[in-house]
Amino acid sequence: MKIVIPDDYQDIADKVAAYSLIRQHDVTRYTDSNHDLDTLVERLKDGDVVVSIRERVPFTRALLERLPKLRLISLLGRGCSGDGPTGVDQLPASAVADLDPAGAVGEVQRR
Repeated sequence: MKIVIPDDYQDIADKVAAYSLIRQHDVTRYTDSNHDLDTLVERLKDGDVVVSIRERVPFTRALLERLPKLRLISLLGRGCSGDGPTGVDQLPASAVADLDPAGAVGEVQRR
């Protein structure tokens, strides 16, 4: 499974205990912040799962439409349960038309 962490600009994701749960997978972390649509597509296009820290990545319809391999978005941290700009219930309906809650706060999966 290919997991992408797109905006770990604090360079800490691999240092937290929960990282041990995904360490055995093919994990790519980006430690810079870049919200250019084409750059995000390039970075996320091969991912099965995106683990986004806080509200750092704008999951727009334009982005999601260009990520056909994406199966799951896991949003971690404050602002991800709905009170931030990319919280699960803040994602525009048009962006998540083919996504369902994955059973945990801050996670959505493709239908």
